[in-house]
Amino acid sequence: MNRLTKDYSLGTVKAIHSIFCIATNKAVELEMLTYNKYRNISIKKENDISERKVNYLTRDEVTIFMDTAKQCPFYQYIVALTLLRTGMRKGELIALHWDDINFKDKTISITKTRSSHGVKPPKTKRSIRTNKY
Repeated sequence: MNRLTKDYSLGTVKAIHSIFCIATNKAVELEMLTYNKYRNISIKKENDISERKVNYLTRDEVTIFMDTAKQCPFYQYIVALTLLRTGMRKGELIALHWDDINFKDKTISITKTRSSHGVKPPKTKRSIRTNKY
């Protein structure tokens, strides 16, 4: 299980571990196995900052990205520019309503996200925010 923490988040590994425990417990209950070897595993995630994924664009990549976006239809350019300048996620952008944008104060309030499952609150409370543009 701990080897999985190199490729997956701690939450994902814990979820996998939980599923394995439930399945193995059932196998023990049905006498298909004699014991559950996943039962007393301690999952540890090392917080090595040097191994974290880089999740941002360099200045050169931003320049290339925006030069390419300028060649697209105007609305696509505006989407790219808004995502880049605000740090919004795609789902947050497509969930915006006009009343989320304050033209006087030049702010955008991010209070929801949209996915194939519909509109719902953002992933975390910290994701609710107001960005200056």
